[in-house]
Amino acid sequence: MKTNKERTESILRKTRQKERKKKIITRTALASFAVAAITALNLVLFLPYQTAVPSTVAKYHGSEYFNVICALDKMSTNKATASYKNNYEKWTAGLKALFTKTDAVEETNGGVNFNEGTLGWIGTEDTAEDDSATIAPGANEEDAGGNYVETTDNQVAGVIEGDLFKRTNTHIFYMDVNPEYCIRAYSIEGANSKQVSVTTVDLKGFYLTYNRAPQIYLSADGTRLSLLTSVYTRTKDAETGWIKTERYTLVIGYDVSDPTNVQEINRVYLTGDYISSRMTDGKMLLFNHFSLYNGCNFEDLKTYIPHYGSSLEEMKPIAGEDIVCPENAIYAYYAVICEIDPEDFTVEDSEALFSHSTQAYVSAENIFITRQYTDRIDVSEEEYKTVAKTEIAMVYYGGNGLEYKGSVTIDGTVKNQYSMDEYNGILRVATTNNESTFVKHETERSDWWLSTNRERAASLYCIDLSTMERVASVEKFITGETVESVRFDKDKAYVCTAVVMTFTDPVFAFDLSDLNNITYVDTGVIEGYSTSLVNFKDGYLLGIGYNEMGGLKVEIYRETENAVESVCAFEKNGWFAEDYKAYYINRENGLVGLAVDDVYYLLQFDGYGLNVVLEKEMKGRSPALVRATLIEDYFYVIGTKDNFFVENIIE
Repeated sequence: MKTNKERTESILRKTRQKERKKKIITRTALASFAVAAITALNLVLFLPYQTAVPSTVAKYHGSEYFNVICALDKMSTNKATASYKNNYEKWTAGLKALFTKTDAVEETNGGVNFNEGTLGWIGTEDTAEDDSATIAPGANEEDAGGNYVETTDNQVAGVIEGDLFKRTNTHIFYMDVNPEYCIRAYSIEGANSKQVSVTTVDLKGFYLTYNRAPQIYLSADGTRLSLLTSVYTRTKDAETGWIKTERYTLVIGYDVSDPTNVQEINRVYLTGDYISSRMTDGKMLLFNHFSLYNGCNFEDLKTYIPHYGSSLEEMKPIAGEDIVCPENAIYAYYAVICEIDPEDFTVEDSEALFSHSTQAYVSAENIFITRQYTDRIDVSEEEYKTVAKTEIAMVYYGGNGLEYKGSVTIDGTVKNQYSMDEYNGILRVATTNNESTFVKHETERSDWWLSTNRERAASLYCIDLSTMERVASVEKFITGETVESVRFDKDKAYVCTAVVMTFTDPVFAFDLSDLNNITYVDTGVIEGYSTSLVNFKDGYLLGIGYNEMGGLKVEIYRETENAVESVCAFEKNGWFAEDYKAYYINRENGLVGLAVDDVYYLLQFDGYGLNVVLEKEMKGRSPALVRATLIEDYFYVIGTKDNFFVENIIE
């Protein structure tokens, strides 16, 4: 029989054994859980993404917009993971970015950013059209009845662009934007000219975007005025409290048969931002930019398909057959083209180019819209290059309605409409080439890419529009510079390139008469550079741009057999407009006019130098909003804030 001490020790021993078993079970369970957790974490972090993401849009297969839906679905499901092999790479991308130059990010996404996993647009590439429009005619143009007829030197005769300024035989109309939108009408009576009416634009319920100056047109008989501008609405969601913004292009028609009593008669709305427009042969061609700012709901067409209508309540979508969707679409926006009847403001036809920007050039029968993107070329496992590309789409408008004809892709980026020109069935295009090289850097935890080299150059391409194929080119005719201004004149092309940071440039003159033997001459390096080049009096070339100090330089060039030479220049320090619409150019009389800060200068080229004919102080500093014209012996200058003066410059 056990003693009391022995029984106590036996009980304690059994208790310790139970505790040891319990600890072993607990530790085993914890170890098993840890192994499972590590395994799960590794699966989450390093399990490769599926190469094909299951589609969620099968139910829309019968929709006329199925191609667009598929493109948007691909962006929303694959955009966030397209550049990552697994979640580890995806989740640590932000840390990598701290050690990676931003060039790598900008080059691979074309400058457009998307909220991860959504279609919310939060950025823009610098491809919106430089909406330079017609300059005021240099001399009176009259028909057989003595009526004023608007003309243009803006690339193609008969293709008129909207502006802040339009006129008839008897009156001038100016679209004032400061402090509020209003249409000012002035009589044309020489020294007795005066303002005869001010019509405030009714924008009740809308806000102005100010991303693009409004434009106006006059009908051929001068009795109808059309105003085109961008506006937006703001509404508050009752449940979330979020403010929702809707962007629209607004077209308003006015009866101006009596300039002293201007009356609104019609309206039309398009979803998206107004970019530019043209008027030709009784057709109004409007270019619009529709972006998915507020995300995308495939059940609600208005969130991802451009709409138009006579009121916000009665808008209808562009037909699916009128939407061109490229296979490699990467940007959630459209370039929208609408043909509008300028009499009753009905939309006669439309064409929408998905994933395109709205940089537009319009020839006598065709519209050219660009789409810029970046192509990646893998050199090796440790190196790749990115090359800037531009796809140019052609839409025919010379028949009944709008018809998509195809596209062509070239290297480089296209600055603006003046970089493109159609002549004898050939599209000529000047581009800036951008190429970057990225080298892989390995670390213990991850790999990242560093941009080691960035190359710029300028090129010229010629494309046969019957086949949409390149037939000639002068590639990288200068390196290290960008294309700043271009003008085509039949078999001639004038291109100004620049190293902008150093304010130096050459001007090139190309002979395109033989596409098998394109030749060119240049000025060599000179101080400053031109942002606008045009043909001028007696075969001279006029450049308007910057001097070496960043101020204004108006320069006259002369092309010789072996070179392009600078003849003379006028320079003035101060702020001036790069917008071609703000310049008054009269070739017949050798006149050039523009505002610098708050002073308007009218210059005259006499064959030797540029002389100041008129120097007039204005109210406020708004050079981009000043317009001018010469009517008989009187020079009219109109600007914002009721700036208006008339001077007799030929006495």
